[in-house]
Amino acid sequence: MNISKLDTLEQINIYKVPGLTEFLCNRPDDEDLGESLDLFLKQSSQISENIEKTIRAIHLKHQSNIFINNPICSVSLQQDDEDALLKEFCSNLDDAILAYSTEKIDELMYRYADSNNLYLNMEVVEHLLRIKNFEKAYSVFQKQINDLFTYSESNWNKKVIVYGAAMLAFRMVSNFNPADLQNNLLRPILGKAIEITYLLLTHVICWPEESELAKRSVVDLPISYEHRIGALLKRIELLDNFSKYFSEMVPLLSTVDTLIVSDYYFAHELSFALQTLGRKSEFKRDARDKYRSLDTTKVRPFSTCISDGKKDSLELAYRFYLKYSANKYMLDDQQEKILNDYLKNRFSLVSEEQQIKADKNLILNFFRQNDINCFYHFTEKANLANIRKNGGLFSQRECLAHSIVPRTSADMRHLRSKDSSFYLEDYVRLSFCKKHPLTDQRKGELVLLKIKVDIALLDSTLFSDRDAALDSHQRGGKYEDLKKIHLNAIREIVISKDDPEYVFSQAEIMVKSYIPREYIINLDNPETI
Repeated sequence: MNISKLDTLEQINIYKVPGLTEFLCNRPDDEDLGESLDLFLKQSSQISENIEKTIRAIHLKHQSNIFINNPICSVSLQQDDEDALLKEFCSNLDDAILAYSTEKIDELMYRYADSNNLYLNMEVVEHLLRIKNFEKAYSVFQKQINDLFTYSESNWNKKVIVYGAAMLAFRMVSNFNPADLQNNLLRPILGKAIEITYLLLTHVICWPEESELAKRSVVDLPISYEHRIGALLKRIELLDNFSKYFSEMVPLLSTVDTLIVSDYYFAHELSFALQTLGRKSEFKRDARDKYRSLDTTKVRPFSTCISDGKKDSLELAYRFYLKYSANKYMLDDQQEKILNDYLKNRFSLVSEEQQIKADKNLILNFFRQNDINCFYHFTEKANLANIRKNGGLFSQRECLAHSIVPRTSADMRHLRSKDSSFYLEDYVRLSFCKKHPLTDQRKGELVLLKIKVDIALLDSTLFSDRDAALDSHQRGGKYEDLKKIHLNAIREIVISKDDPEYVFSQAEIMVKSYIPREYIINLDNPETI
């Protein structure tokens, strides 16, 4: 550690900790002070409570210093994200979506597959994966590997490029098997990728709000609140999947689990500010559930865990930034070949086939015997653009994870809070009846999508005998649960609220996470309600 840093530390009582000055003198100049302090604590066999408190005070002072002009939370150069290629892409995508043509969207993505832009490449890769063209998706991704591992100040200050890089990096590490980190050959390479992904996601999460781009009519360019929420959920998944790896490097008084608690609560704060979710959001619930699962005798109080977790998450990212900005994550030719060979064999695993119900034949016979040929989903016409662009219908949870904010003329926060109380926020809701009783209560222009009954055969699909937001509902995923549906109720065109069968007319099919576009019969020509 250089002399100027040591002189600064002398002003915050570093001399009160025996041996600390000498220890820091021998640390690398570019090592984060917090990381050095953690290492000092780990290597010290006997530390008094007072000394530990002093080190914590030094650490907190250091955190305060790095929050000022932190490169992760600020933009040092005002860069113009919207180059000609990006403007052209957005304009063409707008046209393809508004033309109600999924074929035109496919053609467009193939046309931009060879572009040298991290954001456009991210859009193309994700689309190719959705339509299961894994070989082409990896071919496009492979060209960006070197850019992901190389620091560029220009790219670091372009929000659209940062977001594209973060999503591509997350897609890359989603293919990693955590057990492969035990492989001595793979660990240094996979570790670099994991740390870069954490850093880039944090840069998205902490992007200064005052520099947001204006919203477009169809293509919402990053970075806005919904993109930050999606990045938070991905950072949680990253921490959870590679918890053993991160446990060795998180700031010493935190744990991977307490960082996850803090991230969930941060996602709650952002979604509440966006008015997407209410006070009893699933993220607030998840934060409390995660916290209750911990040994509370060894962790800080809930509110302290949240506030300290935000600071420690940023400090962890700052440690990675020091390496990234010094280009210590760059891969040599051999490492790049090893990573390419590793990913090529695993890239198609991102979309594994879903399990089918064991009683699928009984369920299909039930549909045939009762003349149930499709299911129905009604939504605002304004949402068709996102459904076409993203290749299907997403659950509330998946919408947030993919930075999608569904358009609605109704205040859905109460219903979403009910969903979270039943842990149903990750299901897409379908109806048995074409004329749903609740459509009359919704303002705005609604459209009706028809869904193939085959979606009910997925093992994770559930059946509810009435609106699943009602406390009295019964749900399950088996044929016996399907038989609880009141057939007379779902066949009625209009049912009075006074009719005892009214609640049963709102029976639901609940599909886990996502309905791919191939299950949507009339996506290009939906019915208007």
